[in-house]
Amino acid sequence: KREETNMDKVRVGIIGCGGIAGAHIVGYKSIPDLAEVVACCDLDGNKAERYAKHNGIPASYTDYKEMFEKENLDAVSVCTWNAAHAPATIDALNAGIHVLCEKPMAMNTEQALAMKEAAEKNGKLLMIGFVRRFGNDAAITKDFIDAGNLGDVYYANIIVEVLDARNGIFLVDDGTGEKFYFRLPVNADGVSHANWTIKLVLGDKVQIYGKINKFTASNAPNGQYWPAMQAPVATLLKQHTHDFTAS
Repeated sequence: KREETNMDKVRVGIIGCGGIAGAHIVGYKSIPDLAEVVACCDLDGNKAERYAKHNGIPASYTDYKEMFEKENLDAVSVCTWNAAHAPATIDALNAGIHVLCEKPMAMNTEQALAMKEAAEKNGKLLMIGFVRRFGNDAAITKDFIDAGNLGDVYYANIIVEVLDARNGIFLVDDGTGEKFYFRLPVNADGVSHANWTIKLVLGDKVQIYGKINKFTASNAPNGQYWPAMQAPVATLLKQHTHDFTAS
């Protein structure tokens, strides 16, 4: 369990130093009077060291449990791949640390409920990074609907666009100063923002319907990929078109 202190700033650790961790460090640096990132962790020690050096973070680790023991953290950002969200989050909560976890929350409902239970048991905050819920677009739309200005809304359509992307190929700064091209599997990650925005503005009693088209990794701009991801991304995204319905 972390020791309670009277320090004004929230001591933050970052678990996972891949692409999305670059966005988290920008957020923390925007509130220097409130939070300080004091440590980061990644299974790839070299990546953790590069991330720490590039962002002025004092310490880096390859084992987040060691980071918990040594850094007296108040909170962590869980920025790992999806399959590690639940175990990292639960371990942090059990160590007495608040958690901001990247979306999607977990791999299944059972894991998500276990994360919720750990937060409640330890009296700590657990938040999932559905950032679009705090966007002006969602707030304005919800105000219009709540005020009755749009009448009885029975259908909504959200179009997801990403700036600086061509055909789903993203130029990503991973927070270490290095940039690479990466093709995002929108069905696994990006669509969750749209789903939660719809649920926010229309309420919980809503059915969500979406369509996923076939993807390939053969049309990156100028034929450029992040080399380490080229083969697995090409395999992952050669999907057949299908429909899904979720409540």
